[in-house]
Amino acid sequence: MQLESLIESKIYREDELEREIETLRYELARASSASRAESSSSSHRRRESDDSAPALGSFAAKTASLQGPLTVALLRPTIAACS
Repeated sequence: MQLESLIESKIYREDELEREIETLRYELARASSASRAESSSSSHRRRESDDSAPALGSFAAKTASLQGPLTVALLRPTIAACS
């Protein structure tokens, strides 16, 4: 009788562990898919922000043709903000 109850308790514990494994696998899959979705969305946001902000090189190229002390004085705060 003791052996039978010991076997039953071991089987019950095994079932519990299998359910826990399935739960953890489900949570891992859910977290992984959420992470991929967040990663995809953040890379999309980075691309949008990169596209909307002018590159410093293009700004410098556009302002290089402007000459004169007044132009330099007027653009200095803008150039500093882009740096």
